[in-house]
Amino acid sequence: MSITVEELNKRLATLGGQASASGLSGSVRKALIAAALDGEARAKLNATTGGSSGLHVRSGRLRGSIAGRIRKGPNGPEIVWSAGGRSGASDVVYARIHEFGGTITPKRAGALRVPTGGGSTRAGVSRGDGSGSSRLAGAVVIPKRPYLKPAADAVAATFPNRLIVAMDDAFARVSKGS
Repeated sequence: MSITVEELNKRLATLGGQASASGLSGSVRKALIAAALDGEARAKLNATTGGSSGLHVRSGRLRGSIAGRIRKGPNGPEIVWSAGGRSGASDVVYARIHEFGGTITPKRAGALRVPTGGGSTRAGVSRGDGSGSSRLAGAVVIPKRPYLKPAADAVAATFPNRLIVAMDDAFARVSKGS
């Protein structure tokens, strides 16, 4: 369903009064919240083994750090999805590199030690076959494996219809006098 600007203006003119405008505002807010939560759920699915990103879940901390919310932006409310914030006791510092890709270089040593045969993470999560072998590298390139952007794109594709339904519901309530 599409609506012209003229038709929207006509519908808005029928609202009149502050109570009706607040009803419309509440409907739009509900649509924004639903979209934020939908995007959060989609991003969490993307960050899960078998999701579109190709990430392998070890601890679930990345998935646990993903959040969707609405905030007041310069031009009105906006939806924000984030990842990497607190999940348990600490930030999930690898969230950004998985979303955007990039190159990891050593900060304090001459090389990075890259596990090749498995072993365990500091948290004791198994890596590979458990042999513990590794190699030294000057840098490691991490490919882009987005989980937030595909979720945001999917929500953006459906949001106009979601907003139209919310506004139609508000207009129907106003026309019934409730």
